[in-house]
Amino acid sequence: MKKPTPFIKMSLLAALVLILFSYGCKKDEDKPATVKEKVVGKWTFEKIDYVDFINGERDEYSEPALPGDYFDFRSDGKMTVRIDGDEDEGT
Repeated sequence: MKKPTPFIKMSLLAALVLILFSYGCKKDEDKPATVKEKVVGKWTFEKIDYVDFINGERDEYSEPALPGDYFDFRSDGKMTVRIDGDEDEGT
């Protein structure tokens, strides 16, 4: 039986290393963002739609938002809203 040549040994070693690295390295899969993560941030809007019920009658109307009106949803579960220049905080 012939002894393997150094070239064959190195080729086999290189192939083995390549195989180990390709199977040993997993890609970290990014988990999809939750709804909470998608909503976090400052949101501006163009108009406000209202639905009121007065004496059992439904009343719908819209008003344009003013420049600077926003909702700010924070990752701690709190929010700040600014509408018509009035700012309020809540959860």
